[in-house]
Amino acid sequence: MRTYKIPTDPNQIIRAKKEIEEADRLAARANASTQNARELLEEYKKQKERLENWKRIMSTSPVTIFTIFFIVTSIAEYYFSKEIYREASDKFPWIVAIGLFVAGIGISELIAYKLDKNKRAWKRYEMDRDPTKLSLTDDEKEAEIRKFTNWRFAIGAILGIIFLTAIGYMSKLRVEEEIAIGLRESKFGLMDLLPVLLYMFEIFFGIYIVYLFKKFRLSLYVKKLEKKFDQTVANVSELTRKAIRKIDDAVREGINPFDFNSSDNLHTATYRNKRFTLDNKEEYIAEAEPMEDVFNIKLVDTEGNPLKMNVSILTDYKITMSGSTNDEGMLSMHIEKTYPLDSVKKIFIRKNASADEYVVVEGNYDLDKNKVHNIIIEKF
Repeated sequence: MRTYKIPTDPNQIIRAKKEIEEADRLAARANASTQNARELLEEYKKQKERLENWKRIMSTSPVTIFTIFFIVTSIAEYYFSKEIYREASDKFPWIVAIGLFVAGIGISELIAYKLDKNKRAWKRYEMDRDPTKLSLTDDEKEAEIRKFTNWRFAIGAILGIIFLTAIGYMSKLRVEEEIAIGLRESKFGLMDLLPVLLYMFEIFFGIYIVYLFKKFRLSLYVKKLEKKFDQTVANVSELTRKAIRKIDDAVREGINPFDFNSSDNLHTATYRNKRFTLDNKEEYIAEAEPMEDVFNIKLVDTEGNPLKMNVSILTDYKITMSGSTNDEGMLSMHIEKTYPLDSVKKIFIRKNASADEYVVVEGNYDLDKNKVHNIIIEKF
C-alpha cells in the first residue's frame, strides 16, 4: 500500500489553493447561469405556447389568401393611382402611396375585429393572459371585447370613407387638369373610380396584416429565446467542465486531502456533469434537489483488529468530510447535502490528525446508513 506525504512546500500549497478557489468561482458562475437558463426556458415555453395558440385561433381565417389579394391589390392600386399621387408630390408620388398604404393597414385593423370572429377570439386570448384583467368575469371580458370591436369599427368606417373620398377627389382633380391641358375630352367616369375601388379592396383584404406582423415578431422572439437558452446551457456546460478540471489540477498539485473543503457550488456542478448531458438540456439545467446520506466505515488491520485512525473522504460529487474512527474502528459520517447516486471514491487514512503520512484507498463505496464498509489497512 503506497504511502503519501502531506505537502509542505508553501508554493505548492498556494498553487493548489488557487486551483480550488478558481474551481469554486467557475462552479458558482455555472450554477448562476443555470438559474438564468431556467428563466429563459420558462419564458421560451410560455411564448412558444402563445404563438401556437395564435396559429390555432386564426387557423380557420383566410389569412394567406387575403394577404395575397392585399399585395396584388396594393400593387394595382399604386399603378392606377400613381398619377393621382403626383398631384400631391410630383417628384415623390411613392411617398404619398406609402402614407396611404400605412393608413389603409391601420383602417383595416380597426374594422378587422368586426369582420372576423377569430380576431375577436385572438383578442380574448390575449385578454385572458393580461394580469390586469384577472379580476374580470367572462361576461365582463366579452362586454369589453364588444365595446372594443364596435368603437374601432365605427372609427375605421369613418376614416375609410374620408380616405376613399379624398382619393376620389384627387382623381377628379386629375381628370379636370387633363381636360384643361387637352390630354383628354371625356369627363370623370367609371374608370376614374378604379383607384377608389382598389383602395377599398386594399382595406378589406388587409385585415390580417397587423396580425401577420405581430406573429412574425413573436416568432422572431421565440427563436431568439431558444437560441439564447441554447447558448446559456452551452456556457453552463463549459464552466462546469472548467471547474472540474481545476479540481483535478489541485489534486495533481498534491492538495492536502485533510484540509480540502469543497463548496456547495462544486458539489452541484460536479453532480450535473456526472449525471446529465446536453442531449436533454431541460434536465441538465433543472434545479438539483439535495438529500442527506450517511457513509459508514470500519477500519481493521490484516488480522481483523480495529484501527483508530484519522479519515477523510472524497465523494464522486467532490464532497469532503473528515473524522476519526473510535476504539472499535468505526466512523459514521453524516453528509447533510449530497445528491442521488453519490459514492465515496477516495478514502485518505493517517494514524492521527497531526501525522504527515497517509494512505489512499480508492473504490466505489455506496452511501447507505444501513451499510458498513470494512476497509483492511496494512500497517504503515
